[in-house]
Amino acid sequence: MRVAGDTTDVGVDSLGIQMADHSWSLARAFHVIATPGGTTIEPMILEGGDEGRLSIEGTLPSNGVVHLTARADSVSMGDLGSMLQSGLALGGRLDARLEVLGTRLQPTMTLQGGIRDGKFGGVALQRVSLTGNYRDRRALGRVEIVRAQEGPALLDIDASVPLDLRLASVPRRLLDDTMRVDFRSRDVELGVLEGFVPSIRNATGRLNADFSLRGRPGRTTLAGYLRVDSAAASLESMGGERMRDVNIDLRAERDTVTIRRFVATSGAERGDSLWVKGSVALLGADSVPSYDVSLGARNFRVVVRPRVADLQLTANLRLAGDLSRSSLTGGVTIDRGIIYVPEFFDKDVVSLDDPDLLNIVDTTVLANRTLLPKAPPRLLQNLDVRNVTVAMGPDVRLRSDEANIKLGGSVNMTVARRGSAANRDGPAAALALDGRLRTEQGTYLLDLGVTTRLLTIEGAHPTVSKTLFE
Repeated sequence: MRVAGDTTDVGVDSLGIQMADHSWSLARAFHVIATPGGTTIEPMILEGGDEGRLSIEGTLPSNGVVHLTARADSVSMGDLGSMLQSGLALGGRLDARLEVLGTRLQPTMTLQGGIRDGKFGGVALQRVSLTGNYRDRRALGRVEIVRAQEGPALLDIDASVPLDLRLASVPRRLLDDTMRVDFRSRDVELGVLEGFVPSIRNATGRLNADFSLRGRPGRTTLAGYLRVDSAAASLESMGGERMRDVNIDLRAERDTVTIRRFVATSGAERGDSLWVKGSVALLGADSVPSYDVSLGARNFRVVVRPRVADLQLTANLRLAGDLSRSSLTGGVTIDRGIIYVPEFFDKDVVSLDDPDLLNIVDTTVLANRTLLPKAPPRLLQNLDVRNVTVAMGPDVRLRSDEANIKLGGSVNMTVARRGSAANRDGPAAALALDGRLRTEQGTYLLDLGVTTRLLTIEGAHPTVSKTLFE
């Protein structure tokens, strides 16, 4: 850097960005010169060999006409993602041009660009187009994402936002004026979800959506719809269990989203289904989101990860309130299913009253084996679970390599809280089950090392039915 009187000259001779198997570097040295009359940026050209070229140059006079140009020519989206530390796998080539004219206090801006042969996650895209204009403190922009040459747009976003982009220091960039953002997806194949959500496989069906956000910053309203028709997908989180006959119809009006239809089937029979209905007010009283949602199920199959549980549920639950106070009511019956238990005791015989029993249990095998879903911490902090029972149906079994035991009875669903209420977010909370189940019948293979015995359980009293090895 060189300072001479009221002129500051910053020269850059070299600049490099190292990628995995190549690098980006300056094509030549450049200078940024600042004087009382303005700033001049000599052409700064960053080249990545076959991976593209980035450049910026222009003049920004204090009172005269601004002319600033930034370009991206055939830039690798993979390299751009690495530079921005994006966790999403990107592919394709970016071509874009941003031109700034006008004056510092009344600039105009034009953006034209696109991505060729793009790839976002595992989704291949035919084309992504970007257009934008800025004038008189308002930015207009549009993004169109097309997956197939002749197919509909995967996503079309059209926006008008009040912004103050003067080339000077301003109190706030987002202005208090009218705005709108429109989102549209037309007849999109749900297979594209597999690229963004790896746990979804073999997805079929169609999605249509049209939402608009209108109003002023901080006081916008949401309106529109989302519809999914005749969808199906295999979920890795449920051991590959296939959800089918999925139909969803959501409508938004005045910031309230109404679940008009949400149904899905999982199980051997067509009637083994789950359904959700109700509404969610995004901005209720005191700007706190409120909700009144009911969930029903009939013999709906739920696989809580392989070798943890495989259950069929019938349920009638209702969640109502807001994040400051809400209640959960209803009940769940596990009609049939298997709860897998790992082998967590060693082979030594110990008394159940032994205080060292907890030291014998290998707690690592119990990690991540919860049967209940996780819920947002803020919701659980103020959730009142009112007499929600989980009852055992006619054929629910506890199973391991040694055991095959039929369970009966019921337990209560509660919110378990740990830690201090003085913490900023309150004590940690999670859904939990409380109570005792009874053993109705079954067998247990007791391996004592020198002898192996088969215990037959009838009610609460096990009996030794035979000695298998002694």
